[in-house]
Amino acid sequence: MPTEDQLHRILPLLPLPKLQAYLPHLNQAMQVYEVNTMPRTAAFVAQTAHESAQYTRMVEGLIYTKATGLMATWPKRFPTEASALPYVRNEEKLANFVYANRMGNGDGASGDGFRFRGRGIIQLTGREKYRITGAALGVDLLSDPELAQTPEIAFKAAGLFWKSAGLNELADAGDFRTITQRINGGQNGAADRVKYFEAAQRVLATGFVGDAMRTRGVSRAAPVLQPAEVGPWGAERDEVRAKAAVKKAAVKKAAVKKTATKKTTAKKVVAKKASSEKAPAKKAASKKVSSKKVASKKVAPKKATPKKTAPKKTAAKKVVSKNVAAKKAAPKKTAVRKSPAGKSPAAKSPARNVAAKRTVIKTASKR
Repeated sequence: MPTEDQLHRILPLLPLPKLQAYLPHLNQAMQVYEVNTMPRTAAFVAQTAHESAQYTRMVEGLIYTKATGLMATWPKRFPTEASALPYVRNEEKLANFVYANRMGNGDGASGDGFRFRGRGIIQLTGREKYRITGAALGVDLLSDPELAQTPEIAFKAAGLFWKSAGLNELADAGDFRTITQRINGGQNGAADRVKYFEAAQRVLATGFVGDAMRTRGVSRAAPVLQPAEVGPWGAERDEVRAKAAVKKAAVKKAAVKKTATKKTTAKKVVAKKASSEKAPAKKAASKKVSSKKVASKKVAPKKATPKKTAPKKTAAKKVVSKNVAAKKAAPKKTAVRKSPAGKSPAAKSPARNVAAKRTVIKTASKR
């Protein structure tokens, strides 16, 4: 059981006079409902500290100063700022509207929403929860709902729910997350709860006294709720639970869609692999055909080259022969021309002069 010093170190915001007034009721409730080990105590104190702002809020505060706060808390009920404005700074009107026709409450005109708003260190909310808890504790909470915010009933109601929901066993197993789930209906405020839990473990690790302290007149036979009567304890938990269900459905739908997409993708991959396995033979054939085409293209220029060059060579020969003929013809033309001295062209050519001389000599010898 936590001592005064230990509880003050875990809950520094709780004023000392209130801490001293609450501590006996806390220890008594933990004894009755077997919250009697260090893991159980740390989990119980942590969860109830979060739910009641370190035991400083025994009744639910529903005064909102801005319409945006209402829209954030109840988005379905206040979709626009205009719809939220009439409920700003009016907690009675707000409670009767948001809690109407839920959790055993009547309609907005019945006033049940405000009358049975959240109370205690685990915020007891709604006519039905007040009826169940009062019957188990032997207190008429329907006639006097404000009893639920007194220290004696507040800690007993929390202990009753704790044991009935099987949270001691979860604390023994170290399953703090599931404890949050059963209290909250979701994981709202999980980080803050864990912060208190770690602080409680750290403080209670040294000097913790188990079930040694006993309170006179406390019966060990604690009342327990039926499984059907146990559930998220407050109205906010119902909101969170509904949101969690919607989110879970969306996640499930997305998972199914993702799986279908994966299967389709896998089929496409298999089809691509199958087509790629068949493709190499066709590609090889195409490669052979293309290589033949390339070879034919390469051979063609070789055959065509001599044909193209041959005309060029013959043309060149003709040009050369023409040039030679022109050169041969040139002396004839020059021989026709007369020299300035009036000599015959033959006199100009040495070869003809020699031939003429030989003729003269031959004729002289004949004579």
